[in-house]
Amino acid sequence: MALGLAGLLAITPAGASGKTFEVTKRGDPAPGACAPADCSLREAVLAANEHSGNDVIRLPGRKPYRLTRSSLDPGAEEDKGDLEAGVAINEVGNAIRITHPGRGRAVIDAEGGDDRAFEVSGQLTLVKVTLRGGHANSGGEAGGAIYGAGKVVVKRSRIAGNLAGDVGAGVYMAVGNLVVTRSTIKGNDGGEGAGIFVGSSALLRMTRSTVARNDAPNGAGGVGLANGAPAGSVIQASTLERNTSGSDGGAIENGSAGLRIVNTTVAGNSAEGRGGGIYARPVSLARLNAVTIARNRADSDDTGGPDSGGGLFADGGSDTIEISNSLVALNTYLAGAINECDAPAPVGIASLGANLITSTAGGCDHFGAQDLVQANPRIGQLGANGGPTSTIPLRAKSRAVNHADPSSAPKRDQRGIKRKNPDIGAYER
Repeated sequence: MALGLAGLLAITPAGASGKTFEVTKRGDPAPGACAPADCSLREAVLAANEHSGNDVIRLPGRKPYRLTRSSLDPGAEEDKGDLEAGVAINEVGNAIRITHPGRGRAVIDAEGGDDRAFEVSGQLTLVKVTLRGGHANSGGEAGGAIYGAGKVVVKRSRIAGNLAGDVGAGVYMAVGNLVVTRSTIKGNDGGEGAGIFVGSSALLRMTRSTVARNDAPNGAGGVGLANGAPAGSVIQASTLERNTSGSDGGAIENGSAGLRIVNTTVAGNSAEGRGGGIYARPVSLARLNAVTIARNRADSDDTGGPDSGGGLFADGGSDTIEISNSLVALNTYLAGAINECDAPAPVGIASLGANLITSTAGGCDHFGAQDLVQANPRIGQLGANGGPTSTIPLRAKSRAVNHADPSSAPKRDQRGIKRKNPDIGAYER
């Protein structure tokens, strides 16, 4: 159950029709009225839900605001378990913004209870907030930290250490739009799409963010997009690193009709099945431009068989991955054999040119004269090289330098550096 955003007493105007509610106590007692000197986070959420306006909830401190009321406690659903934010998915003028006004982030900790942190049925924005300890495990539920239906914006925030039995241990967006900006989704565990899972009626727009060290036993270690999800999701200027999948798609598993991945690094992810970096489901389409896909691994449990595509695996009889200006390097399967990609169907992967790949062996024969092959791509290690996310630098004499297509490569790289004679991949040397 989600903690509703209706419990803070307004003390200052937050816009023409909105109010600002200040959380003044850290406990999570049975909710009552939100008074200026006596208002919990749950009471603030409940108050904001009841007030018609675009309201702000301020979390002034950095010590954890703990959600401790069990979903099994007596009382109304919104008075216990998770925070239930919003009252109607499409209602205009009743959005809630939860923000920490100082340095660092405020922490909302759901570990003391037995539920997720938020269940959103309207518009919720989180700014400089950490969500941790959410549990969506009873009955195989979805959305460990957030279950979203409406619009959820996560900005300069962190979603870490949450669990789910079904999909989206970090965030499950069932319906609507999820926007993630300058945020970190890390160390979430369970189900499918352990970091983020986007349902068949939802869109994702992620920029300048990191998805790292999430683990999904059922597939899509970092980000999963459901079969039939609409075209329009975008991942750009972001890094997906060291995510793990017990099935396919170490970093990303795409089932949408059109996912764009631009200026993004996919590195060090692993899948026990196919697609250590990216797995494309049948009847889906992912368009990659200026992406670095490096050192990912398929068949990480060394069982052999059909598990392949260390960097990319396209599972379908049509173009499910289109790729340009991208670096596919040093991806492996089995006990370390280079295997950059695989697409056993007649098509599957279509090169649009100006890519660099370290090997076309093992089913990765979808690259041609318009691309470059270099067994030693001369790349560095993933690390801090400027900008808000980690990147993999190009070393001297890499053939990726100056060999992207100026007419189609992005004007800036993942870090925001202007491209002159553009380089292949997410990093401009």
